[in-house]
Amino acid sequence: MPGQQRRFETGLLTYRRNAELRNVVTAPIIYPVLLPLLLLDLAVGVYQVLCFARYGIGRVGRREHLACDGPRRACRNPIEKIHCACCSNANGLMACARELVGRTEPYGCPIQHARRIDPARPPGDTSW
Repeated sequence: MPGQQRRFETGLLTYRRNAELRNVVTAPIIYPVLLPLLLLDLAVGVYQVLCFARYGIGRVGRREHLACDGPRRACRNPIEKIHCACCSNANGLMACARELVGRTEPYGCPIQHARRIDPARPPGDTSW
C-alpha cells in the first residue's frame, strides 16, 4: 500500500507552488492559535491532576481522543504532515477538554442541563 500512496505524493516545491491564495493568506492567522492551544493543554493537565484526585474522578486519557495517522502515511509531504499533526492534536485536545468538563459538571454545577450538546456533527450537516 505505501508504494501506491507514494504515487500520489506531492513534492514540497510543487505543493508550495500550487498552494491556494486563501491558504497562504490565512496561515499567519491560523498558526498563532497554537499558543492558546498549548496553554489550554497545560491548564487541562494541571486541572486534571489537582481536581480529579480531590473529587475521585477517573482521569481522561488524552490518547483516547487523538486520531492522527496522517504523518505516518506516505502520501504526505512535510508541510501536510505538520498540518495534520496540528489539526489532530487540536481536535483531540478539544475532545479531551470537553470530556473533562463533562465529568466535572456533576460536582460543580447545581443544575443538570436538559439539552445535551452534540460534540461533533458531520461536515455539511445543517440540522442545528
